[in-house]
Amino acid sequence: WISDLLAGGNDAKVTFEQVKERFDREDSAAYGLQIPKWFPDYDYVHDLICEVLRPYISYEALILDLGGGTGRIAKLLLDAFPSCRIVIQDISVNMLSEVPNKLQDHAGRFECVEGDFFAETFDLEPNRFDCVVSVHAIHHGRYKEVYRNLYQKIYRCLKPAGCFACLDNVAGDTPELA
Repeated sequence: WISDLLAGGNDAKVTFEQVKERFDREDSAAYGLQIPKWFPDYDYVHDLICEVLRPYISYEALILDLGGGTGRIAKLLLDAFPSCRIVIQDISVNMLSEVPNKLQDHAGRFECVEGDFFAETFDLEPNRFDCVVSVHAIHHGRYKEVYRNLYQKIYRCLKPAGCFACLDNVAGDTPELA
């Protein structure tokens, strides 16, 4: 089923409007609780992102979490890096509404920003962030130009020597690899 969907390429993907609509109607407090049942390594891979970033995150790093939803990854990062701060960006105000509940132990170390990071109008301040992370969000893009624009925005918003970590599902070169 998944390989059939991936074989359809960009035209088989849901639109940005459909993505936003889906996340706006989800129960944000319960979102993500079932996902580990579908992806057996879900928790392991999410914990791994902290280990991957450890050599690159400075003491008081400012991190941007693109497509940060309810703040699951932000919580992992805030727990792992006690002096960092995080900007959590998402397309859905509904998902972002859960962030203060999830991050109540980290008050003052995060802010939420609503917006579609694929939109031409979505811009990021140059040289602001030490790190940009995105987990299971960027795969919603369509076509090379959209990805090129996004990656240029990410590059511009990173400080010199900043890093970008993307943990996502992508189509492989062959249906078997995908």
